[in-house]
Amino acid sequence: MDQEEETYYFLDSSRCVKDFVNISENATFRFKYYSHPSKRAKYLYKRYKGNCFHIWHEGYIDEYKSYNISSKHEEEWLKEIEKYI
Repeated sequence: MDQEEETYYFLDSSRCVKDFVNISENATFRFKYYSHPSKRAKYLYKRYKGNCFHIWHEGYIDEYKSYNISSKHEEEWLKEIEKYI
């Protein structure tokens, strides 16, 4: 029987590997670096298709707000998203 792989993502100021007490043997750790905070904000915004409710629901709203992204940038990102819808 195939075992489901667990994936954990770590970013600046996020949880540490040591915070996970019961890590299974088949866990995968992926570390992602963003060269500028606005790139991380753009990633979050586009991941949730510009919907702040979903950003909040998934627990990223405080992080997203900390980047102080202007509405002009959000409008540009929304146009990028709409190209693929």
